[in-house]
Amino acid sequence: MMTLCDDDQRNLEMLAAAFVNHDIAVIECQVIATGEVVPVICAVDRQPGGRMDLVPFAELFRGDQYDRFSPRRPDGDGFVSQAELRGELN
Repeated sequence: MMTLCDDDQRNLEMLAAAFVNHDIAVIECQVIATGEVVPVICAVDRQPGGRMDLVPFAELFRGDQYDRFSPRRPDGDGFVSQAELRGELN
C-alpha cells in the first residue's frame, strides 16, 4: 500500500468528510491545458452567508480506466501489466 504525504492525507480526510456530510458534487470543469470539458468530484465548502466554494478533488474517468492505469503489484515489485489486467496471461 502506498504511503501518503501529509497533504494527500489531509485531502483524503477532507474528501471522506465531505461524503459523510453530503457536501459533495460532481460538476463539469474545463481542463485549462486542452479546453476539454470533464466531470470533476468536488467537496462543497459552505461559507457564512450561504456562499459555497467548490474544491476540486478528482476527475472522473471516461472510458475504461484500466486502459489508463496499472496498479502496483501486491509484492511491491513493479506494476501489473495490461495483459495481466485483461486476464491474457496464465
